[in-house]
Amino acid sequence: MTGMAFHVDSETGRLRRVVLHRPGLELKRLTPSNKDALLFDDVLWVRRAKEEHDA
Repeated sequence: MTGMAFHVDSETGRLRRVVLHRPGLELKRLTPSNKDALLFDDVLWVRRAKEEHDA
């Protein structure tokens, strides 16, 4: 990825860009037994997450 520069001055500054991808296999691998280790509060519904992403 050439030409991309990353710089952060403040965590409370204005958000200008977001990198986002469609939910997929990573949510299918999320289970009640590993959610805490992966820093999730709860298991997500993959289908609903995809629908919300596509809306």
